[in-house]
Amino acid sequence: NLDDILVTEEDYENTNTEVNEKNESAEDESTSAKEFNFVTKTLNAMVGDVNLFLSDDDDYDDDDDSNSHEEDDSKNKPTKRMAELDVMIAEQDARGKGIGKECACMMMLYATKYLKICKFVVRINEDNVASRKMFEQALGFREVNYAACFQQYEYEFKHETCEASIEALEKICDANDKIQKWHVPC
Repeated sequence: NLDDILVTEEDYENTNTEVNEKNESAEDESTSAKEFNFVTKTLNAMVGDVNLFLSDDDDYDDDDDSNSHEEDDSKNKPTKRMAELDVMIAEQDARGKGIGKECACMMMLYATKYLKICKFVVRINEDNVASRKMFEQALGFREVNYAACFQQYEYEFKHETCEASIEALEKICDANDKIQKWHVPC
């Protein structure tokens, strides 16, 4: 729910005060406190962006039995569309903190729940080992292609039903304690 993500300026100020008090009293700052402290210091600046590009899914087969659903199951039926997901964390200090993973999870959950998209692809340059590792190991994408002319790997996240995608994404998003709910003031 997007209302759970966005907070008011008052909430932001209260959070900043609480974090500052905790940081002043803590002699040995934990990793999660450092990460949260980083985010609260940079809330007024964008650290990167996440995009979905929607297109027709050429692999979708109307006649395929696995895609045929009863009338009452139409809420769970995937669309004939897919989404290419782009995640970019531009700020060097923001990398490796779980922000990209959480943003990708939230964007994919939204697209699955509200747009009924159950197939996502990413294209990653071969030298971007951190992104390849995040999508393959942390987010459950699988390698499906390599384009030598672009020196890019293509990865795919796909389930037969939206319900299966949502279940998998919720497990992935909840599996890492490093992920926090970053709150952005309106």
